[in-house]
Amino acid sequence: MFTPFQGLLKELNLKKEPSWIILYLHLVTLLLIWLVIRRFLTMYLQYGTGKRVFLYAANQNLTPFIPT
Repeated sequence: MFTPFQGLLKELNLKKEPSWIILYLHLVTLLLIWLVIRRFLTMYLQYGTGKRVFLYAANQNLTPFIPT
């Protein structure tokens, strides 16, 4: 089984590959990917359609309207 961290484990001079190190690295990688995706989603919602809808609703006496 190939893991992306085999080179790192070889540089750490580990003869046997402990499963907890691989699991920890995978969890950290997934956490970073999730944080990046969530950051871009919140940026899109704040500066994209969400902010336009909010500003339009605030200017038009709170009429709910989604610009197309």
